[in-house]
Amino acid sequence: MPFLNLKIMKKKKQCGFTLVEVIVSLLILLTTAAGIFASFTAAQNYVLRSKRRLAAVNFARQKFEELRPYVRQDTWTNSTSDVNLLYAPEASSQSYSESFSFSDTWSGLLNYTVTNTNNTASRNVSVTANWTEPD
Repeated sequence: MPFLNLKIMKKKKQCGFTLVEVIVSLLILLTTAAGIFASFTAAQNYVLRSKRRLAAVNFARQKFEELRPYVRQDTWTNSTSDVNLLYAPEASSQSYSESFSFSDTWSGLLNYTVTNTNNTASRNVSVTANWTEPD
């Protein structure tokens, strides 16, 4: 009967997973899911910041387009009225400010400076957009 004892001693094949294997696989899965979720959240914040920057650049570009008709020397006068947006006294600078807002969620300040150089045929104009990121 040695043949019969050999069959009894054979181990049955293991079926299923142990609890430790299930817990380890869940930890790996949760760590991966948390990393993917964090990257999506960071990408969403980056897109929102990029939209705000693009809007500020568009506001500055719009101001440049408003100033374009006043670039010629024959449009400069010695008044500071709204009609003449590029007035600056001789060899000095004049600063102007106006606020802007974007869809009632955030706002900023658009500053532009007109510098009258020694060359009477030109003016230097710089436009800066400043805003505070909302929470």
